[in-house]
Amino acid sequence: MALTPPGTATTRRSVQRIARECVPALADFCIVHLFAGTSMPCVAGAHTTSDGTRHIRALLRSHRVERNDPHSTVAHVVRTKRAMLRTGIQPETLQRRTSHDEDEFAELHRLLAPRSALVVPIMGIVSRTEAVLGVLTLCYSHSGRSYAPGDIPAARRRADQIARVLQPAGPAADSPRDGAPERAPGQRTLVRRRLPLRH
Repeated sequence: MALTPPGTATTRRSVQRIARECVPALADFCIVHLFAGTSMPCVAGAHTTSDGTRHIRALLRSHRVERNDPHSTVAHVVRTKRAMLRTGIQPETLQRRTSHDEDEFAELHRLLAPRSALVVPIMGIVSRTEAVLGVLTLCYSHSGRSYAPGDIPAARRRADQIARVLQPAGPAADSPRDGAPERAPGQRTLVRRRLPLRH
């Protein structure tokens, strides 16, 4: 099944609506990356505060993730096709960057100040094969809340909603994940603590 291009206005509006529905119930802020070629631009996002909304809009204008980025949580989730849960995230130490774009991202990361994150793949079918279409990232910051494994099913349901937008007749609606155990040891979910998050 063909993938609706992530740049179309209709797709972006629908994905943005789902992102807004994630806050504040599931996140203080969330962002969505979708594949466009070999990289994933940030195409949608939402925040619970007006200042945070401005920071999210800045990400939408400039941020993209390369699939082979060894430091990116989003890229790791794409490669493994597994959800990743992080708690106790510490402010990222600002290091010397190699480009203006990386400097800008580091500053936005500092301003958004995620403390716990839940990153889930958006799964679909490409050329009759299960594939990652993008990634949904949910973050807690100023509220002091923290994610637990029990939050994963709700995050996956939102990711499946996005998949149905990208592939309206696709398999996401029939995905067995909602009824299956969400955390088989060593299988679908990685839990990490006290690590810096880089989207």
